[in-house]
Amino acid sequence: MSFTLTATQIAVIAVGVAAVGAGVSAYSAIAQGEAADNAAKAKADQEEFAAKDREITRRKQLLKAMASQNAMSAAGGVRAYEGSQLNMLKTDMGAYSYDASMDRGTTDTNKAWMLYGGKVAKNAGYLGAAASGISAIGSLASLGGPSAKVTSTPGVGNPTMGQAIPRSLVSSAWGP
Repeated sequence: MSFTLTATQIAVIAVGVAAVGAGVSAYSAIAQGEAADNAAKAKADQEEFAAKDREITRRKQLLKAMASQNAMSAAGGVRAYEGSQLNMLKTDMGAYSYDASMDRGTTDTNKAWMLYGGKVAKNAGYLGAAASGISAIGSLASLGGPSAKVTSTPGVGNPTMGQAIPRSLVSSAWGP
């Protein structure tokens, strides 16, 4: 028993393989874009947690400075938060407030850029999938398209209107 394929069967198999390949390529491009988007979201969340950790550290430092100033005032017989001690406290609070607002701004900006990068990667995945589909359509069209008919009869006229170019006008570089 022999197994033979006709030209039509081979063309159908080639079309099927091309369609499956395009589908896999498109799915892969979309999956890569979504994975990059998810990674960017996770990184943005990590940045937010790191910012919260920095805020806790700043508050601890402020509390230590205030406790130290309070202890120095008490040891010197001065009531807490009077005179120069009050000025030191205002300075420390001002520095704390400035650092906190700068960190919040930087964190928000970094997070926004990370999320934007994820969206760009996701859109790039969709564009890659579309490109795979367009490429597949081109491949499928070339598999099933009619072949061009070449005439060798000499003639005069416009070749774009389906008429042949006279042999005397064809350069020898193009063949006999």
